[in-house]
Amino acid sequence: LDVAVGGWDTLANTSLTDSSHVLTLAPTGITASSPAWLLYGFTVGTPQSYDVNDAVMLDWAGQLTGPIARGRVLTASTTVTGTGAQTGINIGTTTSSQTTVVHVLLTAVTGSGSLTIVTQESSDNGAGDAYATISGMTSTLTTAGSASRQTFTGVTEAWKRTNVTAFSGFTNATVLVAIGTAAQ
Repeated sequence: LDVAVGGWDTLANTSLTDSSHVLTLAPTGITASSPAWLLYGFTVGTPQSYDVNDAVMLDWAGQLTGPIARGRVLTASTTVTGTGAQTGINIGTTTSSQTTVVHVLLTAVTGSGSLTIVTQESSDNGAGDAYATISGMTSTLTTAGSASRQTFTGVTEAWKRTNVTAFSGFTNATVLVAIGTAAQ
């Protein structure tokens, strides 16, 4: 959405129609622990926008190809320059029948290279229970604008964090990570 011109960004509108894409909505901002909705889908039809008294109404029609997950921003648009873990957040536990969804977005890079980021869990923020990688929650990204979506169905511990386990070639990279539990 390009509010300055009162409508949908034509590049975004065009690029979301061809196949399924990772969509992360954080309506109150992208600070750590902000609410987020994680979707996987594509645009159908042509979005319309309306400007009424400087309030822009969003009108987007899409088709989801996976369940909606409600959660939190885990890593806010953070610039990384090497390997290392971010601060953990108490997101809550999941049961054996629940699906955890993680979206990793590489929003900007300087240079060319790759980074690998994992999502980890702990029952007590690493105090007595060391953080461990959640099965299948590993993303390797190489270009700005790329995104990854992982899912895991099963029990997870309350505290979650991201950890960049490999970083090469880039001078720096900006990542955004959101985590949630899929609707059942």
